[in-house]
Amino acid sequence: MGHALAGGAAPGDIGSDTVLLGLRAYFVARPRAPWTAAYRIDLGRETYRVAVVDGELVTVARGEDPTAPAPDVHVVAEAAALQSVLTGKVPLASALADADLTVTGDMAALERLIEALPAR
Repeated sequence: MGHALAGGAAPGDIGSDTVLLGLRAYFVARPRAPWTAAYRIDLGRETYRVAVVDGELVTVARGEDPTAPAPDVHVVAEAAALQSVLTGKVPLASALADADLTVTGDMAALERLIEALPAR
């Protein structure tokens, strides 16, 4: 039997922490095209908060913050599905059409977040 990794993944799987660490590592600030948005990302049983202010990534954190305002965007997915979208391997429209992830709220803010990550 395999060992569970951070974010509840089995060996060889992409864990939710890995997806969010990649977001932090690869995010390219957009000060010339700034936007501000708060994101709630539910990956399996894990909840994450992401915030962009004036085109700068300011928060990537696990868990809910009861003092924070409601997020502009709420994403629900499995870690591998979101990873595929964030890395450009699967277009957002395809993931939505295939029900690999669901999004409520400001779709344009999610698209801007994805655009701030280079395809890899």
